[in-house]
Amino acid sequence: MHPLQILMAKWSSPLFQGHNYKCNLCGFESKKLRSRGHDHPVIKIKQILSAGKRRSDCPRCLSSDRDRRLWLFLENNITPQSQILHVAPEYPVALKMRKLSESMGFQYHCIDKRTPGYYYPKWVLNGDITSLNFPDGMFDWVIANHVLEHVPDLKNALIEVKRVLKPSGKAIFMVPISQSHPTQEGCELVNGEWTCQLTKKEKIEKFGQHDHLRLFGTDMDQLFKTMGFDLIFEQYESLTIDKNQHQPLALFPNERIPIATPQK
Repeated sequence: MHPLQILMAKWSSPLFQGHNYKCNLCGFESKKLRSRGHDHPVIKIKQILSAGKRRSDCPRCLSSDRDRRLWLFLENNITPQSQILHVAPEYPVALKMRKLSESMGFQYHCIDKRTPGYYYPKWVLNGDITSLNFPDGMFDWVIANHVLEHVPDLKNALIEVKRVLKPSGKAIFMVPISQSHPTQEGCELVNGEWTCQLTKKEKIEKFGQHDHLRLFGTDMDQLFKTMGFDLIFEQYESLTIDKNQHQPLALFPNERIPIATPQK
């Protein structure tokens, strides 16, 4: 997220002030939310969670619906002893985590595979989920949301995450998931390397976004089991609904948080 985007959001946020929604990351209360997403037909056809055009973003900190759901989970599961690795960190969540780490004392590391043309804060270090520069068994938590659908070599990414997790550690892998179709893989081995031969148009038609390499589906838990993880789905909701049927956090309906634990 570029600093100019953040400044523009803060500057224009008074236009959205109201009492229908309240962000659990920055505390801003608004009458409506900012828009995000795309309206591609495959999103409805395959009933893809965490996708589609919708009003979901906080007008002030620009957190998405999935950011706010993630924070509902994290704020109840972090301890002062936690060692946490955050891959491609969501900016509003990372700001909250960095501030909280100072008061609670847990260790928080952020990495991203730096791509030319994108902005990265200096506290986000260069890193690749398929080749993590951390010792074995270091982390209690690895957070890698909306990352695995972009990674050509899924198996090696999961091997690396399992390697750096403690035996009792857990990983959070929120991704777009089809509720009606099994996982569709867009990559194949070519001369010993995983690569995607699909065009941008084909990726949109199959997966719902031009830069996605696969779409996870109804068999996601079985797929992860073959790669050394047990997967459960946690559904963290805001239970408070006002008289006008507004859900204050505006969470994506039916979305769950995939929590992966290394198999023994």
